[in-house]
Order: sequence, then structure tokens, then C-alpha cells
Amino acid sequence: MKEGTHIHHAAALDKFKDAARWLGFNPDQAFKISAISNPSLLTVFDHYRLTLEEKHRASGALFKKSDWTTLPEKDQRKVFLD
Repeated sequence: MKEGTHIHHAAALDKFKDAARWLGFNPDQAFKISAISNPSLLTVFDHYRLTLEEKHRASGALFKKSDWTTLPEKDQRKVFLD
């Protein structure tokens, strides 16, 4: 999408910048950004996302467990969740 000051795909770069800001970092600090477009992988990802959404609707309690706070790597899990 971008290498140095040369922009190869402006629309994709704009999406990256929005995502970067949402994640809390400055996208302008990136020197090189690459993207891969794989329609098959996107289809599988969308299917899995819809499956998780349906599971969440059916039983939201599965996604609100608190036992992870006592498991190994609990600090790393907390950082990821935050």
C-alpha cells in the first residue's frame, strides 16, 4: 500500500490509517505497509465471525467468563482484553 512516500493504493491506506488510529498508534510513523488480498481467506473469516456472533447471541455467558484472571499469563490476557 505504501513504501516511503510512494502510495500504491490510497483507499486501502486510508482504511489502514483508520484502523491504526482506532488501535491507538500513529499510522504516519509506518514506513512500509503491505496488504494481501485473499478472497477465500476473507470468506472463511467472515463465516467464522458470523458463527461467533451467533454463539454470542445464543449464550453470551460463554464470552464473559472470569476464570481467565487466575490462569497462567493472566497479565498478558488483561493487556490484550483492554
